[in-house]
Amino acid sequence: MKRLEREEYERMIDDNYHLDLIDEVLETFCDYPKKGKEQRLQDAGYKQNYLNLYRESIKEDFFYTKNRIMFYEEQLNNLKTLKTDMIDAEEADYTDDSLATAITSFVFICLVNWFIFGPLFIGWEPDTTHYGFLTWLQQFGELHWFIFLVYLCVNYGIWLLSLLMLFSTFSFFFGLFKRKLTAEQQKEKALSSVASKIENLCNEVKSKKYIKRFLNA
Repeated sequence: MKRLEREEYERMIDDNYHLDLIDEVLETFCDYPKKGKEQRLQDAGYKQNYLNLYRESIKEDFFYTKNRIMFYEEQLNNLKTLKTDMIDAEEADYTDDSLATAITSFVFICLVNWFIFGPLFIGWEPDTTHYGFLTWLQQFGELHWFIFLVYLCVNYGIWLLSLLMLFSTFSFFFGLFKRKLTAEQQKEKALSSVASKIENLCNEVKSKKYIKRFLNA
């Protein structure tokens, strides 16, 4: 290194805050191995490249309103926020707010089916096609076709209603299972969204010309 560059480099290595910040950015966003001051002092090529990076980092932007080092600070703070969002996404409860009510309704339907509609569905009189408690209505049906029609509607209506209630129990159960799957999909989507933002943040930092020049040196 030239004498003026060496003197500038010596002043640079006393700037602990900025150097530590640059190291943290390189390590965090660029997967760059952390370099200590001793290694910087031993490698002349690295010293020159790091000095150039340091110069670029403290250079004021186009409007001369702030140093580029403030970009590092902002992006590191953004990363901390995203990491917090990732933890929140992992620990969040994605179950439906009405899930408890749905489970209670499912249990109630199961009880109703167990005590009422289940026995009705299988409650045919042995060797007949009607319910035992409707035998009197079947007998009256022999007196007039309309009464017999009423008997058929009541007899098979009870059977169809029981079948419908039993079927609804299964559909209700699969609905609860689908809610669980939907919650898992919501969690996966939330985690994927935060991970994508972190990746975009890393790419934004690595896309800076002064960072790319240093990494490609």
